[in-house]
Amino acid sequence: MAASDNRTPQQKVFDSIRQDIHTLDSKISLIAQKLRTIEQNEEIIGRTIVTHNEKLSELDEKSDAPSAVNVAANSANTKDYDSLKKQIEEIRKDVSEMRYVLNSINPLEYATLDQVKDLLKDRK
Repeated sequence: MAASDNRTPQQKVFDSIRQDIHTLDSKISLIAQKLRTIEQNEEIIGRTIVTHNEKLSELDEKSDAPSAVNVAANSANTKDYDSLKKQIEEIRKDVSEMRYVLNSINPLEYATLDQVKDLLKDRK
């Protein structure tokens, strides 16, 4: 400390300026290092975005292709459904006609087995 007391005011100012310059140089070096890190991160993020965009476009293409297949399958299923629906309607009509016929038949109007046997005996 005694040596620093022997310094002239100009030397003290010069030493102070040198320390300030050294401090500023360290701060500038830290800022430059942070900027390099930011630039590296930007490059990594850019590559990541490109990769994700490629994957998204692949997924879009894959989802579009099955959609066309699904549309064709759905239209085929719709046609099958419509034909089955028509067949069911036809069967319902047939069943309703059979019910009508069965309901219109009065079992009392027909001859019993014993009556038929009696009629056959009478013929002989």
